[in-house]
Amino acid sequence: MGGQGRGIFGDHQREQQGTSTSIKNLFNYNWSDVTGLELAAGEFSAKNAGQITAENYNASEKVTLKAIGRNYASERFGWDKDRFAASKTATTPRSAWGACSWSLPKTS
Repeated sequence: MGGQGRGIFGDHQREQQGTSTSIKNLFNYNWSDVTGLELAAGEFSAKNAGQITAENYNASEKVTLKAIGRNYASERFGWDKDRFAASKTATTPRSAWGACSWSLPKTS
């Protein structure tokens, strides 16, 4: 998109040529009624006038184990890489114990 105009600072021309790309994927697998695996990965990048202005990558895995009743335990590990952030690479291990307060019926 290009444009030109007259402003309080005089004549100016502006050319903008920006593109962005985003890819995201999620994979779920249940070994049984009580165990599950979730894998996720993604990428985002942006360019403006031929220069890279954003670049981000991420990946994570989550294992869930159903316990007694509506209780469950989960473990998750994630990795993020951001080329332009102050903290360029981050890993986030997490574990949780919780209870499902409501659930939707499964559909085919």
